[in-house]
Amino acid sequence: MDRNLAVGLVRHVEGRRSPNRWWFRAVVIRYARDQRLKLVDVLELDDDGDHNAQELRRLAAVATQSEVAVLVTYGVRAELADSLATDLGLRHAPAPDRPGVPDRPGPRAR
Repeated sequence: MDRNLAVGLVRHVEGRRSPNRWWFRAVVIRYARDQRLKLVDVLELDDDGDHNAQELRRLAAVATQSEVAVLVTYGVRAELADSLATDLGLRHAPAPDRPGVPDRPGPRAR
């Protein structure tokens, strides 16, 4: 397992065309870079159960088929993200709202 490889997971509720979608992805990418992590992919959850199921299957596949060691999240409920990371054998690294504020969850964490 490569300790520097990571996969990102974001949750947005406004729809796939929302500017927040790109912002949330950018937060994960920036945080991973600041932590010297190499992102393999950034996956997205929304309000569509079928889409979420597909994304979670992709997350499991990435975690098992690669050397990913870290799950970087933004906007994902802390309990869900912790549970996913534990189940997949990954370290959970929630991206903060603002640089330098490491303990705050994303704005839409539910």
